[in-house]
Amino acid sequence: MTSLISREKLKEKELMRIFEDIDGEIALMAATAKFNYNLNKTTENDLNLKLAYIEDTTKIAELLKNRMCLLLKATS
Repeated sequence: MTSLISREKLKEKELMRIFEDIDGEIALMAATAKFNYNLNKTTENDLNLKLAYIEDTTKIAELLKNRMCLLLKATS
């Protein structure tokens, strides 16, 4: 029983490690968009558009995380 629990935890940690990179990239994109707005004086519409895309990407990544966790639990 303990080996089953440890295998589940290991798989879950591997899954979260995959998404850490994605979360980091999303944060980097948001910071870049804000930096470009403040430093390069891009338009506010351009900033809002980029932030909306980033928000949508974040929602998709969260949905994918949830589905992967459900799949992991269902197949364990």
